[in-house]
Parts: sequence; structure tokens; C-alpha cells
Amino acid sequence: MNRKTFKPGGLPTAIGSMPHTDPVEACSIVRANLPEIPVWPQLPRRSFLESMYTQFSEGFPGLVQGSERIYVNRSVDLSEPLERLYTEYRVLSTEYRVPPTPPGTRCSALGTRHSELGAVSPEYALGLQQFLSHLSTEYRVLSTETFPLGTRNSELGTRIYAVKGQVIGPVSFGLMVTDQNRRPILYDDALADALAKHLALKARWQERELSRLSSNTIIFIDEPYLASLGSAFVAVSTDMVISLIDETLGGLSGLKGIHCCGNADWPVLMNTTIDILSFDAYNYGESLTLYPAEIKAFIDRGGVLAWGIVPSDEAMLSDETASKLLGRLEKLMGLLSESGIGYDRLWEQSLITPSCGLGSISPRSAERALELTAEVSREFRRLQLKGGRDKRGCSSWRGNDQVRRLGKHQHRDVL
Repeated sequence: MNRKTFKPGGLPTAIGSMPHTDPVEACSIVRANLPEIPVWPQLPRRSFLESMYTQFSEGFPGLVQGSERIYVNRSVDLSEPLERLYTEYRVLSTEYRVPPTPPGTRCSALGTRHSELGAVSPEYALGLQQFLSHLSTEYRVLSTETFPLGTRNSELGTRIYAVKGQVIGPVSFGLMVTDQNRRPILYDDALADALAKHLALKARWQERELSRLSSNTIIFIDEPYLASLGSAFVAVSTDMVISLIDETLGGLSGLKGIHCCGNADWPVLMNTTIDILSFDAYNYGESLTLYPAEIKAFIDRGGVLAWGIVPSDEAMLSDETASKLLGRLEKLMGLLSESGIGYDRLWEQSLITPSCGLGSISPRSAERALELTAEVSREFRRLQLKGGRDKRGCSSWRGNDQVRRLGKHQHRDVL
């Protein structure tokens, strides 16, 4: 599957983290709400090893792991572990050209050689182990290259359209992980280059494991620190950001995306090689609509927008309904349509997600967020297929290209 054939039509998925400590329970909740594009659950409350920055640090040169902190000891000679990293990077760059195990093949728990630096051990990602161990026996793989947009939920059953994984992004990893003097390793040229290759190995290994479940794979890099770029506290050039992101994602053969939960420099992100831009549409959706030309270019090259329209804040969740969130989504898409991006294109090239990871809220609220995500997605797709108005008067996207031609004033009234 490539970006030209990936037209998810508003299917739901998630960012990754969940507040549960039982991986079986977490995977069960994912299966119930995200059957078409399931995501393996990160479980930061289960262990410090599954925290966002620690989870993918395993094997990094010079890494020292404490009970509540990891750092790189730059005072020792790192030439040997760095050489091993670069050798592994070259070797795996060749290995990943080998076709993966056919989808549907029953896989052992994280069943590749664990000596490789890209591997994520079970103690660092028990949710991933559970996901890989049992998902292949509980789903039927949807093997078609392009998703049938007219297919309804009842016809989808429990078939997988794609499987999604995630890894911490290089900018956020490099700013959060420091050396022994608490200086971010991103400001060390040698370590900055190494961290991109290290995370690229993690992403490639993960893609290979997920490809045992489906030939359609999606890997996100999570970059919360991108919202701080340009501030007095983060001195990182745009060229460096693009280079690090592209190198981290460069070896992937499936779809690749980036998630930022703040108000980022969106044109910079759309100028990378990503296929999917995942953003907090609930809080920052209007900021994205300020760049219609860049969004249109992104959509025209096959890019997908993952609308994080379901809040990941516990208080906000308690006040929201699927109907209200759908209206919020329609208004944001309406702003883009006024700039000349057709509704049909937006619909076809959209995903519905929570605004961010759910690991910091209560288990019940996290479940509610995924339930709302699934419900908004179902209603969003139902309106597109219906081609008319529902009883509440919500506009259908199939009819909105005609509405848009009536003029902006009338279009706002419809929304």
C-alpha cells in the first residue's frame, strides 16, 4: 500500500498510549473500537520502561538507565557502540529489502532475533507483544491494496485494513534524553546523527513485525516537542528537523506519519516525506487551516490528514458527544473547502483519531475516548455514503461540493 492508494475515508485509529496496565485488556479495547486499523497499546503506567522516551531507548550507545531517568554517559568512549549501531543500520538497510513473512502467518511473540539493535524487548513493550501474539488469530486480513470506500461496517466484520505502530520522534527524543551533564543529546552532532539511525532501526523492525499481521502497515513518529520549535528554549533549525524526521522514516516501505499534539509549524511537517499528518484538531484545528496552499499540495500528492477531533483531556471528554464532535469536524473541513480543497478529497484522505495519546487519563475515560472516536468515524462515513441530510440537518459531504459552489455565506449557514 502506498500513499496513492491509501484512501481511508474517515476510518478510526489512535495515537497509541493507554492508561491500562494489563496488555490483554488494552488490546481487547483496541479491537472493540478500532477493528479496521488497530494500533498496539503503549502502557506507560505499567512500567517506567514503557514511558514515552524510555520505550525506544534500548540499545542506544552509552545509555544509562536509572529508576526514573535515562541519560547518555558522554564521558566514556562511545566509539565501539556507535560503530555497532552504524553497522547494524547498514545491515538492516539491506535485510529490510527482503519480502516480509506473508500476512496472516502466525507469529511468535516479537519473533525475530533480539540481538539486533532495532528490536523492542517484551519488557519495554508488553502491549506490542500481546498485539503481535494474538491479533493474527482473531482477525481476517483485508488483503486488497485499495480500501473499498463504499464498504459498510457490517461488511468489514473483523478484517484488518492496516495495522499501526509508533515510535518516539528524533527531535523529542533528542531534547528529552540528555547526557550526564543534562545537556540534550540533540545538541551533540555525533549523538544527533546516531539517534536518527537508532530510531530508524526501531521503526523498521517494528514495521517488519507488524507486516506479519497485514501487508498494509502504518508507522507514526510522535513529536510533541515540535510545538516548541522557534521558541527561546529550543535552538533547532528547520533543515535539521526535516533531515532527522526523514532519516528516521526513510527506510520504511509502508505508510509513515507524524503526530504532533501542539501548534506546530505545519508547512515544515508537510515538507517532509510523511504520508499522514496527525494533529490535535480539537484544540489546534483552525491553526492548520491557515495554510490552505500547503495542505492542498499535501493532499494532491496523496497525503492523509488524521483529524484528532476527540479530546484526550478528561474534563473535556465528559462534555462532548459524537454529534458535537462531528459538527466541529465539519466546520474545520468547511474552512479548507472554501480554499478550494474538495470535500470528496478531504473525506477520502482522512482518518479520525483522539487528539493525543490517552495514557495520562483514567482507563474509563480512555475507553470513552476510543468509543467516541469509533462513533464519530461511523457517523462521518455514514453521512458520506448517504449523500443527503440526516434528521438533524447535518450536511453530507457528497452534497457539499455543490453547496460550496453556492458561495461562502450559504456554506457557513449549512455548516
